[in-house]
Amino acid sequence: MKLTYIYVDSESFTYCGWEHRVHEILQNDLDINVFPVPIHRCNREGRFPVPKEADVIFCSNPLTLEIAVEYKKRLNKLLVLQFLDIPIELFGSEQWRIQAYDRVKPLVKYADYLIAISKFTARQVEEWCGRKAHVLYIGCDADLFEIGKIRDLGYAVTVPRGLAKQKNYQEAIEITKDIVPLRVVYGQYSDIAKARIIKSCSFGIHTSRFEGFCIPVVEFCVARKPVIVRSLPVIEEIHKANKGVIIYNDVEEARRHITELMNNPSLRRKMGILGQKYVREKGLTLQQYAKNLKSFLESII
Repeated sequence: MKLTYIYVDSESFTYCGWEHRVHEILQNDLDINVFPVPIHRCNREGRFPVPKEADVIFCSNPLTLEIAVEYKKRLNKLLVLQFLDIPIELFGSEQWRIQAYDRVKPLVKYADYLIAISKFTARQVEEWCGRKAHVLYIGCDADLFEIGKIRDLGYAVTVPRGLAKQKNYQEAIEITKDIVPLRVVYGQYSDIAKARIIKSCSFGIHTSRFEGFCIPVVEFCVARKPVIVRSLPVIEEIHKANKGVIIYNDVEEARRHITELMNNPSLRRKMGILGQKYVREKGLTLQQYAKNLKSFLESII
C-alpha cells in the first residue's frame, strides 16, 4: 500500500510529535510506502510532490485538512480524515483551534471516511458535522519507555501538553502542595528526556478539564507508574477498569489519594504493574494503533 500521510509538523508543534512517530512506524515496521507531507513545512516551503500512484490520503488532524483536500483533488484518491477532538470554548481558551475547525468544516464533505480516537470523540464529531466516525484508539510510544529500571526519586509529574486554560495544570500544583514535589513537563523536552522524568517519578497527575483521548495517562501506565486523573467522559470510557489509574472529582479527594500513594510504596508498585498490563492488553500504544490504522486503510482501498 502507498500512503500519503498529511500531519502536523512536529517541528512547529512539539506536542504533536506522536503524529510524526506514527508515519515512521507505518513505514519502517509495517512496510507501507509512506509519502509524508508535514503541513507547516508545506506552508513555509511549498507543496511536497506526491506520486500519483498513492492509494489513499490520510489526514491525521483537521488542522491539515485544507492541504489534504488539495492532494485529494490532485490525485483523485480516497481521503481519510482523523479527529483528535472537537475543540470547545472552555474558560475562554483555544479560540485559535475553534476558529481553525470552523474554517475547515465545509471541507469535511471531501473526506471519504472519518476516524475518531475515542468513542467520546466520535460522538462529538457526529454532533459537530452530522457524520459518523470509525473509532481507532491511539496511545503512547511504548518503545520510549524501554529504557531499563530507573530509581524512584520521590516526586510527582504532570504532563499538560500545552498551557491552554483547559489543561488546568495549576490544579496539579494545588493538589500536591506540602505533600510531594511536582515536576511540570512542558516545552522543549525531547521524548527521551520526558520518558526518563516519568520513569523516575513516584506517580503521575493529570488535571485537564477536556481531552479527546489523553495520551499522558497511558504514558504513565506504560512506565509502570500509577496516575491520578480528573474525571472526564473519555477517562471514564477508557480507564474506568484500569487498576493503575485513580479517577478523582475534586481537589480534596485527589490530595487524600496522593497522601496514600506517598505513604505506601508497595501500593504504587502494584498499581504500576496493573496499569501497564491494562494498557498493553487494551492495545493503547502507537505501535498497535499503527497496525490498526494499516488494517483499516487496507480494508477500504
